[in-house]
Amino acid sequence: MNSRFTNCPCCESLNLTEKKNENFKVPQKSYDFFYGGWQYIENIVRCRNCGFQFVGKLIQSYSSFYQDFGRDNPSYTEANVKRKRYFKELRSIIEKSCNISLNDLNNVLDVGSGDGVFLSSLSDLVTKTAVEPSPDLRHQLQKQGVNVYEDLSDIPSSMFFQLITLNDVLEHIENPASFLSCLARHLTPDGIIVISVPDYSRLIARVLKEKYYLTTPMHLSYFTWSSLKYLADNQKELEFVKSFNAPVVYAQISDAFKWLKINDTSKFINVLNKVPISYRSNFVSIMRRADG
Repeated sequence: MNSRFTNCPCCESLNLTEKKNENFKVPQKSYDFFYGGWQYIENIVRCRNCGFQFVGKLIQSYSSFYQDFGRDNPSYTEANVKRKRYFKELRSIIEKSCNISLNDLNNVLDVGSGDGVFLSSLSDLVTKTAVEPSPDLRHQLQKQGVNVYEDLSDIPSSMFFQLITLNDVLEHIENPASFLSCLARHLTPDGIIVISVPDYSRLIARVLKEKYYLTTPMHLSYFTWSSLKYLADNQKELEFVKSFNAPVVYAQISDAFKWLKINDTSKFINVLNKVPISYRSNFVSIMRRADG
């Protein structure tokens, strides 16, 4: 088996099975990496115990795609209105679940912050820190007064946060277990980590398997509710709190074109842009310091 892990990084089981892609193609363009499907993934390994799946063999030098993300994906910032609505609802759920007010926090870290839509939803009295690999997006964050780092390892060990958020980030990380361990070391005693990832427990994901639209080269890990809980339970520094469905995303039919690999050339595109759709693809898990 060609796998970067000998046992499951979530539940540590050795009961793994591999799905090979005999027609694998190396992604050459940013679009192929972010939105290309199974054809650009060499293999997927699945844990029979907890349901966790991961890309067994990674492509080389994929970090350059993230460096260019802000420049190569102008439509990313065009979706800000929809993402603001999503994060407003997510904030409300977090506050009710944890009985806190995010605007009362002193220090917040947003990992994979993009252009800072989540952080911008917080009060200006909150000290905001972000990790973001794209130079263009880091520049936008700096203009908003956010403390920005290119990599988690760049954050001083003396910095601690009451809230650390990973919105659509953990599935991009090579080693999610070690990454969570690093994050835990930056939590205050009462701090929490909020993680939102694509939900591979969903029936449509289980039926379509590698053909599911979120199975793309940029996603290195595919979590179920149980596998992410296993991952948290196996972290000595962390304690699992709860999981829940992420808020519904409101969009237009045309927004799905890039995921469904449909060329945006139809003469009816202006009509489709006005057709609303709603969907839910993620679930959210909350973790806290084990000694909190």
